[in-house]
Amino acid sequence: MWSWWPLGNLARWSGAHIVGLNNNAQQVERAKSKTKDVKELYRFIHADYMKIPEDDESFDATYAIESMPHGPDKTEAFREALRILRPGSYFTGYDWCLTERFDSKNPEHMKIKHDIMAGNGLPDIALTTDVDSALIRAGFELIEARDLASDADPDTLWYRPLQGRDYSL
Repeated sequence: MWSWWPLGNLARWSGAHIVGLNNNAQQVERAKSKTKDVKELYRFIHADYMKIPEDDESFDATYAIESMPHGPDKTEAFREALRILRPGSYFTGYDWCLTERFDSKNPEHMKIKHDIMAGNGLPDIALTTDVDSALIRAGFELIEARDLASDADPDTLWYRPLQGRDYSL
């Protein structure tokens, strides 16, 4: 699952040819309508990322944005991403994860987790260490993993960088 605007922005910025994959036909059609200005730089696949209908070693890079928590088995999802990568290529992504600071006995932490899961349609949210382990079990070399929230300014609301841009909340 992906949002159309990261794909469009990456294509506009880099000039790279990008393949977008989504299991929802309506979202594929919406993505096509929102990225017409770069239509020569992409193609879309309506498919399940657990069974990507592409040949082995056919991509130079892959990325996932807030999609892997939806998969039934993280290791298998990452293994499928690795399968389509050419040797020496990179996978990058960001997802909802729980850090080591998460305390399942803390009611406030549990409410935040529940609200994120409900708002994003997630079956659960994994610990960052579990995601890192799934990547390694899948066959990836883990080069970097970090919590972006720990670098954020606590006084800056998450949506503030989007204000005044062409994005809409």
